[in-house]
Amino acid sequence: MFNLHETSSSSDEENELLVDIFQNRRREKRIRERVNHMDYWDEDDFFIRFRLTKDSVRQLLDLILERLQTPTDQNAAVTAISQLLLTLRYFATGSMLVVVADFCGVHKVTASRIVKKVSEAIASLGNQFINFPHDPHEIDRICADFYQIARFPRVIGTIDCTHIRIQSPEALLRTRNVVERSYGVWKRRFPILSLGIKLNYTRVQAVIVACAVLHNIAILNGEDEPPLDPAVRDNVLQGIQEANIANGYNENGVLIFRLLTH
Repeated sequence: MFNLHETSSSSDEENELLVDIFQNRRREKRIRERVNHMDYWDEDDFFIRFRLTKDSVRQLLDLILERLQTPTDQNAAVTAISQLLLTLRYFATGSMLVVVADFCGVHKVTASRIVKKVSEAIASLGNQFINFPHDPHEIDRICADFYQIARFPRVIGTIDCTHIRIQSPEALLRTRNVVERSYGVWKRRFPILSLGIKLNYTRVQAVIVACAVLHNIAILNGEDEPPLDPAVRDNVLQGIQEANIANGYNENGVLIFRLLTH
């Protein structure tokens, strides 16, 4: 089950954005410094921070470029690659929008719009990268692969957290362990799925589907599981400390930390 943190209402988020816009009209306009993250980081550091290799990011950008391009380069318009990397960083950390906005040199209002647009663009690739087997030969192969795990028959797909009473609970348990490990890898690649999606609930579905698309792209490209980003570890540990629970023990925080580190 996903740990989703919804805002109180869509109007709260909209009001916050309107206040930010109004306040910034009174400020002197300034161009924020933006780093070219594709050039700045080496392959290893890039992989840790954005959870995909540079080659996979380039492949993904080609698929959604038309939906991200801006009609003009004036007024320091955010490039398509910067929009994509900002969104990947948000998925990779589960941080507040202001944090990823600062990381990519844009305002929080801009970051909010970018995450929405890019998430929907990636999610639109769902039919291409998320599919259910239809070919009889493929179905037979998948059934055989599942059967090899623990002799659990006639399985061609899984849904986590679904419980079915059967006569062979041991086989189910062993098969379920494999399924849960698969979901664990997905959540470790994009910790936002474990730490909580701090967006209005109307935007959550696109983020979840987008993370599934990205994970499948990584698998198709043979990418390893990326190491845990130190920034994510620090966020989790800080949350545990701030909980102010006896002996410093925060059950939810500890469970999340274990999920992200094992």
